[in-house]
Amino acid sequence: MDPTRESPTLRDWLLAILTALAFLAVLLAVPYIASPAEIARVVRVVDGDTIWVRGDKGSILRVRIIGYDAPELENCVNHALASFTKLILTETLKMCRIAAEAKGYLSALVEGKEVMLIPDRENKDEYGRLLRYVRIEGKEVSADMLRLGYGRLMLIPPNTTMKAEYEAMERAAKEGREGVWEP
Repeated sequence: MDPTRESPTLRDWLLAILTALAFLAVLLAVPYIASPAEIARVVRVVDGDTIWVRGDKGSILRVRIIGYDAPELENCVNHALASFTKLILTETLKMCRIAAEAKGYLSALVEGKEVMLIPDRENKDEYGRLLRYVRIEGKEVSADMLRLGYGRLMLIPPNTTMKAEYEAMERAAKEGREGVWEP
């Protein structure tokens, strides 16, 4: 030990502790990224906004694509049976058609292919599905689905990184009366 050097005082210790706490506070304030982007192969398209992929360890993972909500095919029969008026039945059949188109388009785009899965801040939804942005060959799947009207914008905080781009895509679909926005 260097005899010319003074030992730390209580003030020095408190300053060191406060500095460490401040550093920890900064780390906690930085947006959390659930995990790094990963490449996975799509093994099944469940509907217009949910896919199953084979993970890097060979397991099958359920993925809910962030950014939009496509009409649900499984609800079509129940809604159609419950439709009492021609107007409600017409709207239900339109949504069923768009649900089938959305699933078909997504299947053609990604099924059997490698995609990039990009996390945002929240890792999973209440059903245990991974929440991910999906890209294939540089194409942002959610933006494409919104632009074509195959779903409505759905961003649940804190997963809102792509909000501005997605709002623009949905606006274009509305103006063009595409998909769910057609009369």
